[in-house]
Amino acid sequence: MKLQGLRHRSRSWAASAVRFLGNERCFYVIIICFVLQAAWLAATARYPMAFDENFHFGLIQLHADQWLPFFTHQPANADSFGAIVRDPSYLYHFLMSVPYRLIRLITPNTTAQIVILRIMNIALFTSGFVLFRRLLLRLGGSRPLVHTCLLLVSLLPIVPFLAAQINYDNLLFPVTAGTLLMVFTWSDALRAGKPTFAQSALLVSLLLLACLIKYAFLPILAAVAIIMAWQLWGQRRHWATLWSGALAGLRRSPAVAVATGLLLVISVGLFSERYVVNTVQYHTPIPDCAQVLSVADCSQYGPWQRDYLYVQQKPSEFKPSLYDYLGDWLHGMWERSLFAISDTYVTMPPLPIIGWTASIVAILGGVLFLRYGRRILADHPYRQYMLAILAVYTLTLFVYIYRAYAKTGVAVAVNGRYLVPFLPIIFLYAGLGFSKLLRRRPTLKAAAALIVFLFFLQGGGALTFTVQSDPSWNWQSTPVVNANSAARKVLHPLIAGSRQP
Repeated sequence: MKLQGLRHRSRSWAASAVRFLGNERCFYVIIICFVLQAAWLAATARYPMAFDENFHFGLIQLHADQWLPFFTHQPANADSFGAIVRDPSYLYHFLMSVPYRLIRLITPNTTAQIVILRIMNIALFTSGFVLFRRLLLRLGGSRPLVHTCLLLVSLLPIVPFLAAQINYDNLLFPVTAGTLLMVFTWSDALRAGKPTFAQSALLVSLLLLACLIKYAFLPILAAVAIIMAWQLWGQRRHWATLWSGALAGLRRSPAVAVATGLLLVISVGLFSERYVVNTVQYHTPIPDCAQVLSVADCSQYGPWQRDYLYVQQKPSEFKPSLYDYLGDWLHGMWERSLFAISDTYVTMPPLPIIGWTASIVAILGGVLFLRYGRRILADHPYRQYMLAILAVYTLTLFVYIYRAYAKTGVAVAVNGRYLVPFLPIIFLYAGLGFSKLLRRRPTLKAAAALIVFLFFLQGGGALTFTVQSDPSWNWQSTPVVNANSAARKVLHPLIAGSRQP
């Protein structure tokens, strides 16, 4: 009887936990907690935060001095930002320069300007959670699973740290989710035989414009283009019907057609001005700084100068090893998703419990996805498409960084934040694998989720930066320094391996 009572209570507890995770209010709690963590970092972390925040803020200031979205010539005293006259990743800086013009009129205080822009970046990134929730539900994730995935993403130390600073990745995150959602909407309409011109134009425009936020979106554009072409080819017998339906849509909503058509023309023009012209003129869509400016000018640009010096110092006997580099890459992506880093690039390693937890969850999730992959992907084309897009993006990222390693002899630019636009999807696939394993064990499933969540509290979210930092990492304001010092004293005994305050 006692055993039966214990089982009943455990099942009741598990059912309550699942109900809460599937509740709309759970998602709101996740969002509120994430915003509060990111806001704490935005208000207290010293400028510039480590992910090139001074680079992005400087470009926003340059864009605020003109109304064209791009530069037609290299601005004076701008060589420290690289060859921005041909840099394709400019749209974020232009868009952020619009509110910045108003902000600098309201307050000339640079600190206040930076904090306001940081808060705007938090809002941008948070909108991505809303869009990714819809995307993961479209991929067939249950509400409890989707909310669990988004909770764990929000607790990765690198995520609130990234959201809290001025960085173009904060716009790329929601744009990636929105674009992929539009791909599904367009695919649904195509399968129903009713794709409209407005849908197609808007999707293509968003794909092209996303590449102008950050050139890393190019492989996503390529993968989506192949998928769209494949789907259109599958409907080749109905092309005449599709064409007539699109024309009928134009006649029903001429104003919408004109607006989306104009957006398409602008998008194609802006994309061509950067990527097509670069390819024709420099034989690459993303030219090296020295192809556009002189070596002396490019030497003022920190990342370029770093790689240039590495090339000069590379031993003549150096031979790149794909096997060795793969290990360095995996370790670097793990470490730089969980570490703490100061404005002067002093780093503190991941805290032990969250570090081991993330490793175990990642390895088990990958193994389980391989084990149950056929079942997870079977009869679900959108999951298959998303896996293909993720594979193309990750492989392109790996090859791009490996080529930099082969050139410089050093594993440069290995950063966990490069996978942030796909973290919710990666977590979902891992979660689907766990769901298959534990599908008949709801109590064990709920217990496992709770244990992972508790382990993530050992340094998750803003905790890693807070407990691993020292007063020099904060704005040099007495209230800020005192608040962070007090937080470290309280948290240090509670978090294993944290820095002594």
